[in-house]
Amino acid sequence: MELQALRYAAMVSTMTLAQAIVTYKTYLISRGMPDDGAEQKIADFLESDAKFGESVRIVLAASTFHKEITSTVLWLNDRGLNISCARLTPYSNNGKVFLDVDRFIPLPGAEEYQIAVRNKVAVERIAESERIARNLAKYSLHTSFKDFDSLSKRDLIFNVVKIALELNVGVQQIQEAIPWKSDLFVSAKGSLSIDEFFRQVGPRAMAAGLNLERLYFKDQKRLLECDGMTYLMRRDWGPKTEQAVQSVIKLLPEGHGVTYSLQE
Repeated sequence: MELQALRYAAMVSTMTLAQAIVTYKTYLISRGMPDDGAEQKIADFLESDAKFGESVRIVLAASTFHKEITSTVLWLNDRGLNISCARLTPYSNNGKVFLDVDRFIPLPGAEEYQIAVRNKVAVERIAESERIARNLAKYSLHTSFKDFDSLSKRDLIFNVVKIALELNVGVQQIQEAIPWKSDLFVSAKGSLSIDEFFRQVGPRAMAAGLNLERLYFKDQKRLLECDGMTYLMRRDWGPKTEQAVQSVIKLLPEGHGVTYSLQE
């Protein structure tokens, strides 16, 4: 029963409204019923602002439901489907048959709440998927002397900052251009190797509550040198990376030729 219902839902989801009307008319004719009101009946059934086939509701009706079915329905509803379950119990009285319909999924009176919760969860899932996609995004960086491809967000901002320093943009200017990223740089005097840098800066950073291992680049090629100082830059970049890149590019001298683009 349940698999057949899913097959029907999938079939209806691909139909146009015109096709549904023709199919319903064919059904009415096969049952010896007038077909002239088919279109209006479908219109009355649909919600006023509904787009036909965009969202399909499924109703499962049976005398009993196994636990496997109800748990599957609840799981599918949590993932955006709209499935109801109705338990049917027939009664006989004086030669007449009465049918008791007990809709137990969703619970009576809780449908609007459950739909609201389901929509909220769906929006959060979409937002999380988009966030992950953004974090996995790759960029191209174009300069007058070299092009970079397949850069992660942290690689993009690092290279833009490095170019800015090479074009005599000051460390303080860069920090001020990205005010939301506190402690953008940690520094030490002289030209240091990465091991020397960590030996000198590590205790001071720890005392200030900065975790160098977690928050900052930590390999030799990521060291930045400027005005007799060695710097390490933060590597924890997220949704505002492109804004940071744009802010640093604005500091570059005229005719710098630095641009970036998101790779498809």
